[in-house]
Amino acid sequence: PLVCDFVHTHSTKVRACQEAVSLIYFCITECVACTLIDGTLISLRPSLTITNAHCDMIVTAFNKGFEILML
Repeated sequence: PLVCDFVHTHSTKVRACQEAVSLIYFCITECVACTLIDGTLISLRPSLTITNAHCDMIVTAFNKGFEILML
């Protein structure tokens, strides 16, 4: 699995729980399967074989989600 940890700043490591939850819900609406672990760890669990198109879809979903969080 691929895992991302959400923090407000890298130096303080303050957890960004609400942002992680918001991104999870957005990614699910974009058909990207992921789970939340311990409040801030987003785990992607793609199938064993994914294509470049699948990778592009995942990256696009995360980029859109990050844009929404930054508003």
